This record gives sequence, C-alpha cells and structure tokens, in this order.
Amino acid sequence: SSKEAKLPMRKTRNSQRKADQKETDLKKELKYENNKEDSSKEEKPSLRQTRRMANQKEKRPMRKKFSSLQQSELKSRFDNSSRKRKRQEVSKHLPSRSTKRKPQYQIMITGFEPSKKDKNNLDAFNAILIDEKDNISTECTHLVLKRGLIKRTLKLLLCMSMPGIKSPRIVHEDWINASASQSKIANEIDYVPFDKRYIDGCGTRKLNMAEALIRRDTGKKLLNGKTIHVTKNVRLPLSELEQIISNQGGKLAAKGRAAVGSSSILLIGEKDLSAALVKKALKGKIEVFWDSWLTDLIIDYRIPAAETYRVQ
Repeated sequence: SSKEAKLPMRKTRNSQRKADQKETDLKKELKYENNKEDSSKEEKPSLRQTRRMANQKEKRPMRKKFSSLQQSELKSRFDNSSRKRKRQEVSKHLPSRSTKRKPQYQIMITGFEPSKKDKNNLDAFNAILIDEKDNISTECTHLVLKRGLIKRTLKLLLCMSMPGIKSPRIVHEDWINASASQSKIANEIDYVPFDKRYIDGCGTRKLNMAEALIRRDTGKKLLNGKTIHVTKNVRLPLSELEQIISNQGGKLAAKGRAAVGSSSILLIGEKDLSAALVKKALKGKIEVFWDSWLTDLIIDYRIPAAETYRVQ
C-alpha cells in the first residue's frame, strides 16, 4: 500500500539529517582547535598595543591631534600663563599699590557725632572723613557743623581764622546728603550754617555766617601788627591760640613779657581778674579785653565793639 511505501523514505531523511549535523559539529571542533593552535603561536603584543588595548577597555579618549594653527594658539596661551605666574611671583616682593582712587575732598565734622549714614554717603562724592585738628590748614577742604547750631569749637575757630578763598568751606550737615544724592559736591552757599539762638523775633540774624564767610574770603587779616598778651586762665589752649593769632597777622607775646604800647592787647580770663592787673595794664596804655573778644572777632570776622568787651 501507499502508507507502507512512505515509511522507509522518512527514516532515510531523518538519518541523513543526523549525519549532516554530526559532520558540521566535527568541522566546528576542528576549526576551534586550529584557532587555538594559531593563537598560541602568535607573538606577545608590544607596549604601544597593550596601552591601546587598555585605553579601549577603560574607554579613555585618545590624544587629540591639533592642527598647526591650534598648536600655535596653545603655545601662546602657555606663554601668557607662564608670564602671569612670573609677574605674580615678582609682585609678592613689591610694595602693594592700592587700586582705590585718592579722595578729592577731606571732610572734618565739629559740634556733633556723624551717623553711619553720613559716613557711608561720603564715598558717593569721593570724600573722606578726617579728625585731626593739625590737618585743618593743610588737608581739610570742608568743615561740617550741626544744622541750626554754631558752637565755638577749636576746629571752627581755626577754619574761620584762615583768610582767603582757599580756606576750608564751612557748611551744615544737610550738605553731605545733598552731595551724596548728586554724586558730586553740592553748592556750599545753599548750606551756610546758622544758629537759631541768634535769630530775633523779626527773623533777622544777629550772627550772619554767610556775611562772615564773605568777609573772610576777601583775605583781609584783622590783627595785622598787633601783639596779643594773655593771662593764665584764658579759655583757648595756647598752641591753638597762637595759630589763630598768627593766621590773622598778629603775634602772641612771650610769657612774662610786659604789655606796652598801643599795638598791644591784653586778654584776660574770668578767673584772672584783679584790680592790680587792670591798673598795671592801664598804666601801659594798652587795651584790656575779656578773652571772648577774640573768639567773637574770629566767628563774625570783624572787630567787635570795644565797649562790650573792655575790662574797666
């Protein structure tokens, strides 16, 4: 029958497949053994090859090849950095130079304590705060007073005793804020100090600082050719007193020198008043005044009425 005829054919096909599979397996084994023998015969890799293999394993980037233009740029960068390092090494041994600009205005304050805001505002218009009385004649450009109050401080007397347009400008405290808001110095004429105590009911000022400053700026000296004698307990210290008198063209007499002549003036402190002293001065035909005569002369910058200050 047909079924019986098909059976041997299937068997032959299966056996043929098995035989082919065995043959392919044998070929693979032979090929594997041949590859093993060939690999054992190969020479050891060189140092460069081992490094390349290690780089490939660690996935390191290979060294980049630069063009001639890129190489020249890199060289110039390296040279610049080496020069910079040399400059830094040299600068260590040199004195440091401050990069800050030199302050153009040197401010001195008298009669009140400046606030933190006032101190910070000075930087806005390139100013600095100084405090030494010795620097008034050489460095001080502006003297700042409290608004509405004029105290007869040593700083104010020293500034007012210096005649001429180059003497320190005198203003009240609002001038600092105005200058800071403008980032430059405000007009000093708009901020001339005034004292509420010297303004009467009609609004007229008994002490007009604006007029006094105009008189000072003319350069006129009020004590030219005068010799000033002082007693022991005058209000001002002798060093500042001598500077004020010399600024006004006068001369402070030496201690113990007799006051003689019409060009001599004797200033007396309140504690030094005695009848004998006044009699002795009047015999020498010299003027005898209270020591407040000199301070008022300087503040108002004109010779005051003698009758108010004369000792009799």
